[in-house]
Amino acid sequence: MRCLPEGMLGHLTALEFLQIWDCQEFVELPEDIKHLHNLEYLVLHDLPKMTHLPQAFQQLTLLYLCDLPELETLPDQLPSLDSLFVVHCPKVISIPPLPNLKVLSISGCPELGRRCQKRSGEDWHKISHVRRIDISPK
Repeated sequence: MRCLPEGMLGHLTALEFLQIWDCQEFVELPEDIKHLHNLEYLVLHDLPKMTHLPQAFQQLTLLYLCDLPELETLPDQLPSLDSLFVVHCPKVISIPPLPNLKVLSISGCPELGRRCQKRSGEDWHKISHVRRIDISPK
């Protein structure tokens, strides 16, 4: 599977949880995913060709990204996000402002981890309000 079928998401208006796992050819999520107004949890795992995500997820509260070696950026608009997990996404180097974030876990993302270091990282001011921050180099 390289992508979700065109128009499929228009029929899933009540979808709250979407998980895409171990699709070696998966490249991108369609832009119309932003119309899933009930989507709260998005889990993307082991998608080696995915390079970007759509920019706006209005209702998303949990975003789990793991083993996305080509992913370069996080969405800019995540106003409801309260939990973010970024694991083995080495090309992600910055985090957007996340005003409602309560849990942040970064592992195996050297540059992102460095930028989120307490008091010294360039992105620290964006996450200093977060209650639980776990950063691991592995």
